[in-house]
Amino acid sequence: MRKLLADLLRLKGRTLISFHSLADVDAVASAYGLATLLPKAVIRAPDKPNSPSRRLLEALGAEVSVLGEGELSGFDNCVLVDVSSAELLAGFGKAFRNFAKRKKLVCIDHHLHSKKIAGAVHHS
Repeated sequence: MRKLLADLLRLKGRTLISFHSLADVDAVASAYGLATLLPKAVIRAPDKPNSPSRRLLEALGAEVSVLGEGELSGFDNCVLVDVSSAELLAGFGKAFRNFAKRKKLVCIDHHLHSKKIAGAVHHS
């Protein structure tokens, strides 16, 4: 946990927070909580979150838009919550893999995946 906190505190510049496709409540709530701790962070979804997650966002008064094509390049860092496999990122898997080669990508996931995004810092 300390290493995760240290990695998050080292993030400089604009940070994107995202999660897996068709995000469930634990993914969306994790992203929302993390965004409150990172001052220059925004949340974007790879696609539309599921219905309970949309209700949660509405109750929180939070708007989360879908990540636009090419938008990833405007961020200095990315934190993925509840996902560490590029296959679960709707059509953005390749973009996130490329991002990890050039910039800081942190994956926080309680699931065990054999196909983790190479170049990312993984926390479970």
